Order: sequence, then structure tokens, then C-alpha cells
Amino acid sequence: MRKIGHYITNGFNKIGFLTIIKPYKVRKRKYGVYFIGHAPKSKGVYILAKGESVLKFGDTNASEGMHSRISMYLSNTESTNLYVRENLFKDVIYDVYFYEIIPEFVTFMGLKVEQSISPRSLEKELIEDFINFTGTLPDLNKINK
Repeated sequence: MRKIGHYITNGFNKIGFLTIIKPYKVRKRKYGVYFIGHAPKSKGVYILAKGESVLKFGDTNASEGMHSRISMYLSNTESTNLYVRENLFKDVIYDVYFYEIIPEFVTFMGLKVEQSISPRSLEKELIEDFINFTGTLPDLNKINK
């Protein structure tokens, strides 16, 4: 089994955790899920983990980056968000790790053009590597990518 330490060693940083335990002095949320930490407003790839176990790889390419993605887990009714929330109610807490993709630029015909790693491409490769190493898909990843 590939553990979270492998990804931390390779640049992922813990940014917080998702939980069903309501923090003190925080208003009750509609779906009963809370994020404690700091979600950057940048693009990248994230991992949901429980202890040392990797449960899900995901990407965020939204203008508000990981901040937007966390908001989706807290309140959006799309199937991936529902699936993660349903499982969180069994597991209670998921650590959230993030790898920020810093934009890189090149000059093309005198124009400054972004040439960076695609978050979706990196996520797909991480999932593929995980499957090749462990023989299984992470528990919370669906096979629709």
C-alpha cells in the first residue's frame, strides 16, 4: 500500500482536515461537514487521507483553487461531493493534503503564455501510479476519470 508519507516527501503539504465534528463557536453547517485549516486559492492536486491511507486524489483548476474545492465538499450536491460526505460520516475525519501547481510562462511570438502542468493530468497520473503500485483504486476515487 502506498502511504501518505510518499506524497509528503514529494511535495504535498497538509492544509487541514474535513470532519463531521462541529468546531466550537462555528455555525452549524447544512450538511454537517466542516473544514479546519487553510485552503489556498491556487490550482493544484489534493489528497484525502485517513491516517496513513490515501483515500482520494483530486484536482482543482477553479479560479479560487483549493478554496473553491473545499467549499464544494461542504455544500455542493454533485455526486462526488455526496459520496465523500457519506463516507466521511463513517470515517469522521479526513486529512487534506495539497500540491500547488505554480504557473510557469514561456514567450511565444513575443507573447507571455502559461505553460504549466495540468492539474487534471497530474491527478490522472497519480491515480494510475497508485493503481500500478497497490493494484487498487483509492477507496474514494470513482472510475470516471
